[in-house]
Amino acid sequence: MELAHDYYLNYFLPYGLVFSVLYCLLHMAFWTLVAGYLSGTNINQRLRYVQDSFMKYYGQDPMELNIVIAQYWVP
Repeated sequence: MELAHDYYLNYFLPYGLVFSVLYCLLHMAFWTLVAGYLSGTNINQRLRYVQDSFMKYYGQDPMELNIVIAQYWVP
């Protein structure tokens, strides 16, 4: 048990914890920018794209809701 405790102290605390938090923040910022860029297309086109499945699962028309939809294009 003592060996595991020393491992965490030597390799994780405090630098590993700081780097893990920074990595998560950078990851969230990156995907926020990607979603913002990809959602810059025509809003009506994106809402029509999900209209059928949205009506099926939620029973509401997405054209009448204030929502953000990002379409991810994968080559």
